[in-house]
Formats: sequence, structure tokens, C-alpha cells
Amino acid sequence: MIRFGGRLVLLEQPLVREDLDGLAELRRTTGVPVAADESVRSLADARQVVAQDAADYINIKIMKTGVIEAHEIAVFTLASGLKLMIGGMVETRIAMGCSFSLVLGMKGFEVLDLDTPLLLEHDPVAGGYRYRGPRLLPWHEPGLGMSLHPPDGMMTLTR
Repeated sequence: MIRFGGRLVLLEQPLVREDLDGLAELRRTTGVPVAADESVRSLADARQVVAQDAADYINIKIMKTGVIEAHEIAVFTLASGLKLMIGGMVETRIAMGCSFSLVLGMKGFEVLDLDTPLLLEHDPVAGGYRYRGPRLLPWHEPGLGMSLHPPDGMMTLTR
């Protein structure tokens, strides 16, 4: 056994998206919670994951489904007794702010993986939510509370 000095919270999509039987078996044999991510690209996919008892969590990503379907999947997930996770692709803080809005408006999300903007070399967004260590802090301005500030030397388009 290899020790890594951490606590395993869940396995996020450890198998190919189509292998729902494998996800269900992994859950049963290891006891480690599984989050379905790529396996859920629509409400119909979420229904299939629940029907096959293939996950403990469903990972919502607004860039996969759009905001309205993401909300529908989240409502269905909670009604089905599964847990919610929210994540993103490689997105700016504008998209992550929209995802965070869903979290703040709905409640019920247990795992937040909204850190992809931290991978960007330059953050062109000012204002909005903030990171403080592992915590996300909400904003208090209207809308998402953000504005764009391109890096020096970059052209801005105006009408």
C-alpha cells in the first residue's frame, strides 16, 4: 500500500464516460465515493447514472450543459438523494462566477472545484468573488460584480 499523506474524499470520473456499470462496481467494492462528471452531459445522462446507482455525486459544469440544464440536473440530483459537486473546464472567473452564483442560489453543493482561473497566467477580470486560501468569498456588487481589464499592450475593442 502506498500512503500519500492525504484523505481521499472522492474519485471524480475514474472511468470512461460510458462505463456506468464499472462506476457502480467501483463504488460497491471500494467504498470510495464516486463523482460522475463526463458521464453527465444532460439531464437524461443524470437519470441514467441514478438508475444504475453509478455515483454518489454528480459534477455540474455549466460549460457542459448550459445554465438552465445545469440547474435541472442539480434539482434532479438532490431529489434523487445524490450529492452535488460543481466544477469547470479551463474558464475565466466570469464563468466561474456564474457557477458560484448557482451554488449560492441553490445551496446543496457539497464539493466546489472552481479553481481553474488560478491556472491562467493573467486574470483579465477585476472584482467579483475572491479566493482566500481554499475558500471562495462572494461579492456584494450587482450582477457578478466583475469588469474586464485587459493586460497592458492588449487592444480593446470599442464600438
